[in-house]
Amino acid sequence: MSVQDLSGAAVLADGIKYGESPRWHDGELWFSDVFDNRVCRLTPRGVETVVELPGPSGFGFLPDGSMVIASMSEKVLYRGPVDALEPWVDLNDGPDIAMLNDLVVASDGTVFVGRYLVGKPVPDGEIISVRPDGSWTVAAVDLVAPNGLGITADGSTLLASATGEEAIFAFTIDGSGSLVEKRTWAALPGRSPDGLCLDSEGGVWFGSAFTGEFLRVTAGGEVTHRLARPGVWTVAPMLGGESGTTLFLLSNDTNLEKFVAGESTGVIEAVDVSYSRTGRP
Repeated sequence: MSVQDLSGAAVLADGIKYGESPRWHDGELWFSDVFDNRVCRLTPRGVETVVELPGPSGFGFLPDGSMVIASMSEKVLYRGPVDALEPWVDLNDGPDIAMLNDLVVASDGTVFVGRYLVGKPVPDGEIISVRPDGSWTVAAVDLVAPNGLGITADGSTLLASATGEEAIFAFTIDGSGSLVEKRTWAALPGRSPDGLCLDSEGGVWFGSAFTGEFLRVTAGGEVTHRLARPGVWTVAPMLGGESGTTLFLLSNDTNLEKFVAGESTGVIEAVDVSYSRTGRP
């Protein structure tokens, strides 16, 4: 099958510093602005700050409707209503912990969050499983730069981008919330998978951060759709909108040197696609 190139994406918002972790929630697009220390939502009035937090990265919504947010810099999960967030789980339990990254919340309230380790230019990492009572375990290891996380609609499988391994991996979620049976869901040579979201026909949209493109891939690694954004970091997509077929796209004009210095400008775009949103986030 040939790759279908998409065009016609419309800019919905600019003036963002570093947009990350888009979520479709309560009829609106929510996202982190990491370098502006806030979680925002995109409304008809424009971008509105929902909560301020040091270096927010991944976030999600618990079964009771409250939020859980990973502070990248503090390496702490915050939890609560947006007007009363409190530190919940400290994941900075050793000198080799560099930062937290994306997260996804399962239907039972288990939180899976990526954690980077120090010591390499492209960091090794792991996925932490945090139970609703706040206890946690290391659920998966030996991932190079774990990034976007998603859970299939039936709740059985977690998908994880590994930016440094040019692949998306799959794990079976067992009855205790642990991750088992690691396998390669899609090998993506030459791509750098970052944030991801799942669609109703078994595809995954992901941002290939360092190659300037958003891609749709199916199990086994076949790329079916592509939207090019050369010269910027194409960080994360999210399906949403009234019918679930609006693909929101977060990209950031930065590079590694600027990123380390906290320098970036981001935009949100949107384009209509054929398949609707499913699963989590």
